[in-house]
Amino acid sequence: MFRGRPCCPWYKFWTALHNRELLVPANTEAVLTRHAETRNGGYGYGLWIDDDWGRNRIHHAEWGDDGANFLSSVGFDDGVVATVCSNTDGGVDEIYRSIFTQLLKEDG
Repeated sequence: MFRGRPCCPWYKFWTALHNRELLVPANTEAVLTRHAETRNGGYGYGLWIDDDWGRNRIHHAEWGDDGANFLSSVGFDDGVVATVCSNTDGGVDEIYRSIFTQLLKEDG
């Protein structure tokens, strides 16, 4: 179902979550359901749920601290997994958007 590198731990995480192998079914549904609305989608329990890519609902997790930044996502409908890590305070958002912009061009 997912496109990406199966050896990546985040690929394995997204696969297990979406295949309902990580949590009991009720908890999986709670994590994958919006509980708060935002400008570009919403927030579930621990995951952002975006739909600003037009064709796809995106689930993503992100983390940042001084000197480190991280973002991983999966396209719920097409299964594309993207994970970007950095040893700087920022920059992953720009790389992430660049990846998905390129994917939209290839699919478009």
